[in-house]
Parts: sequence; C-alpha cells; structure tokens
Amino acid sequence: SVDCRQLVLNAMENQPYVTADHRLLVEFGREIVRGLEILARAADIDHVMLAVDMRRTDDYRDLLTDTEDDSIQRVALRPKYPIGADNILLKVLTRKEVPCGGIPADIGAGVIDAGTCFAAYRWVACGQRLNGRVVTISGNRPERSGNFFVPFGVDCGGLVQADEFSIIIGNPMTGLSSQGDVVVSPACNAILAIEPTPIGDAAPCIRCGWCRDHCPARLNVAALNDLYELGQIESAEKAGTLSCVECGVCSYICPARLPLAERLRQLKQTILRMRKTMPLFHESVGSQALRENA
Repeated sequence: SVDCRQLVLNAMENQPYVTADHRLLVEFGREIVRGLEILARAADIDHVMLAVDMRRTDDYRDLLTDTEDDSIQRVALRPKYPIGADNILLKVLTRKEVPCGGIPADIGAGVIDAGTCFAAYRWVACGQRLNGRVVTISGNRPERSGNFFVPFGVDCGGLVQADEFSIIIGNPMTGLSSQGDVVVSPACNAILAIEPTPIGDAAPCIRCGWCRDHCPARLNVAALNDLYELGQIESAEKAGTLSCVECGVCSYICPARLPLAERLRQLKQTILRMRKTMPLFHESVGSQALRENA
C-alpha cells in the first residue's frame, strides 16, 4: 500500500500557447477547489496544496472563499520552466526528490491537474460524468484559437484543419508530432498547429556541456547520448535515465541540433519495457549498483 500524505493540484502551465487549466480555474475555480477537497477526503489526506502561476494570482484570488476552513494551502510560484513537471514541482514544494524511476507516491505525495478535480466534482456533486475535456487549440496556423470543451474521440486534425502540415499534441516543448491521425483523449491538453522551423541536419556532439548544465534533473545528457548511440541500455539505466522529466530543454539548447530529448525518451521506454519483460535485467542492474556503492 502507498502512504500518501500530501495532495498537490498542479496548475503551473508554463509553456507557450497552452492555457487549458488556466481557463478552467478562471471559469470553474470554485468547482475545481471543491473537487480537490472531494479527492483529498476520499484519500484521507490532510495536507492539500494548490500551486498556481504567480502572474495569474489576481484571477484566482477568490478560489478559497467558499471553503469551510483553510485546509487548502495556495502557493504562487515563479513560472520558471520546467517547474510544471510533477517531480520538479514536488522538489520545490516539499524539498523531497522522487527516486530515480519512481513516482510521486514514493515520497508520500500525489499530483493531479485541474481537469481531474473538475471531473471529480461533476461526478460526485452533480452526478454527471464528463465525456470530454478542455483543450487549447492554438499555434500560428489554425483559423480559430482558444480553449474549447472537446468530446473524447474527436479527430485532432479536423479541429485545426491540418491537412498539409503536422500538428503537435500537447505542449510545444514536450508534445508529440502527428499528421492528424490521432483523437482527443483525457491526456490531450492542447492541439498546436505550428509550422515547423527547419533546423538542418544534426552534427556530432561538440562536448559543450550545455545540456548537462541546463538539465533540471542534473543528468549528464551528453554521456547518456553516447550510451544511446552505443546501445548500452544497462549502463544507461545505472546513469539515471529514468530520472529524466522529458522537459525538452536539452534538445532546445543543443548547438549541434541533436534530438537529445527524443533519444532519452526512447531510452526510458526501452528500460521500462525490459524491466517488464526481463525481470533479471533490473535485478542485475540493482545488484551491481549495490556492489559499486559498497
């Protein structure tokens, strides 16, 4: 069993274009706070926090006026990317670090978003189950931009009329590129029609160290890229690949234009797949790490 002692509503949308949670809090702030209270009461959690962007505190100033007590602590944080990542946000709020390859529950915390709280309120208080979510439709190509409630299963390409160019599902830094052959799901918070910028071919790593210096998880990204190219999955796991929060900063900052974020994402997926299909692989890595630390 997991002993979860803290529940955090993560409303730190600090990427360009995406404002779905912000719009929900502005229009349904009190309902979302009620939903947060419902989830905390159901999980028997006393310490509840609402983390918002300090630039938008005026829009959320009355969120807690209807609560019976001050059980929900509201925190306004500077929108420094990638503070919206769950593991990074928990490190800032609790001073505790999620273990490599672990989840927030490993440090006794849970992180949810505004859409989940709103859905919980509508289900419990109103008896209505939501069959969609608020999605940001934006970019420099769509004819109509804004935040819209979109039913699940709607074709993403049709929403932005992206017939001749690809779209991004999710945030611009961490989203997935698609040709429009995907549908809206509970995890889809944005559909961005952004015309891709030609960046040219990738060059060999010049060992500048920028990726390592800017990594919020303090990973040696250049070394992990070497392990990716050499196919050394076991060494990549020992080097802490699973601590990557997939923020995309390494790819953005790389002067050689290497797809570092995508490579680390592939490394993580391979390691997790091998853990499931090859249990001895994880045991051998763990035992070897213990011998090295002894």
